[in-house]
Amino acid sequence: MAPESEGLLPPALWPADTVQVLDLDDIHYPFGPLGRAQELTSRLYGADRCWFLVNGSTVGILAMALAALAPEDCVIIPRSAHRSIHNAVLLSGAYPLYAPTPYDDFMETAHCVEAGAVQRLLSEHGGIKACLFESLNGYGAAADVKGVVGVLRENGVLALADEAWGAHLIASPELPASACEAGADLAVQSAHKTLNALGQGAWLLQYGSRVEPARVAEALRSLQTSSPSSLITASLDLARYNLEKRGREEWERTVRLARQARERIAEETIFSCPLPQGAVAYDPTRVAISGRGTGCDGQLLECRLRYRHNIQVDMSDLHQTLISLTPAHTEADLDRLIVALREVGEVGRGQSADIELPSFPAWEAAEMAPRQAWQASREWVAWEKAAGRVSAGRIVTYPPGISLVCPGERFTAEQVEYLRRSVELGLPVEGINEEGLVACVG
Repeated sequence: MAPESEGLLPPALWPADTVQVLDLDDIHYPFGPLGRAQELTSRLYGADRCWFLVNGSTVGILAMALAALAPEDCVIIPRSAHRSIHNAVLLSGAYPLYAPTPYDDFMETAHCVEAGAVQRLLSEHGGIKACLFESLNGYGAAADVKGVVGVLRENGVLALADEAWGAHLIASPELPASACEAGADLAVQSAHKTLNALGQGAWLLQYGSRVEPARVAEALRSLQTSSPSSLITASLDLARYNLEKRGREEWERTVRLARQARERIAEETIFSCPLPQGAVAYDPTRVAISGRGTGCDGQLLECRLRYRHNIQVDMSDLHQTLISLTPAHTEADLDRLIVALREVGEVGRGQSADIELPSFPAWEAAEMAPRQAWQASREWVAWEKAAGRVSAGRIVTYPPGISLVCPGERFTAEQVEYLRRSVELGLPVEGINEEGLVACVG
């Protein structure tokens, strides 16, 4: 080992970083301890089957779509969904029917799909195979999962849930309802986001057999690595164990700490803690810290917390910074955060003007299935001149992290103007290459 690498990681970690060999079990054909760990996780969540994932929730979402959908099947997805859902539909070759979602103008993010929107699409369109939806988003806004899943089951439609942010939801009735409790056919959860699994550790849970289990397993064999890290799989079992043994006590204490955090931030600093507006429920352990009206925007706040105070946050946007409270946090951590916010507030006050983006533009109906557009011949066009062209790729602006344009949709003048303003502000934009071009159907 090179001398300069010594001490970067605990010495005991290196020999444990192995792939599936002999009695360490096979993630694709589990027969021993890994199979037993998955059975215990299934039992905890009341599921019929569980698959451990070492490529995050994303690979589980892709596998759900590949197992449940065939090319040209119709699937309902929220138009504002995370890109992994859009990519799953593209991979499957299915045709998306986009469900509208409420938009929170203050937090500048979309909330989760509503049961009424799903019901309207089912009434207007026949032959819908599934609905692939987020039950909880990164801002803590929750869906009415019981209502959504109830509507889907009444109509014989598969319920596929992206619950990446909700592995902890079963711990306490003070948290939003889980898609698992609501009876979704398949649900994906990132144990590394809210539990104590290592990065990329997640699991896919199945309830019933309306999606053939063998197809799910085959999809995972096609998508997931054949050399999984035993550190990740072991951490998944540990996360399950901790949730099972101490989950309720620890998460109810965490909910109380998060409420205390909101009160103290609002009373003792210049910042506020907005709650999702219009959401049917929210995860109280997700705390948004807003700098609106202070001259200290969310991205500046994140940088100062990280580099001056060694406080890691989840993400930030123009106006707010998002943090997660977990059972690992204590009142001492909250005290430290308050001290940091006071200092950041004094130093950062007035250093950046409040920046506003235009209203997020409406979407036009897709003219081609996403995979059809993605596989079509391409022409690269300057993004400023893309209005009227059908997109072959996806444009995502941050904030709000929602796809501005999806493959198969035609660029509108309003979308190009929103893109222009985002570029002017130096905000991250995915889908524009280094030459300032976007992919359009040729």
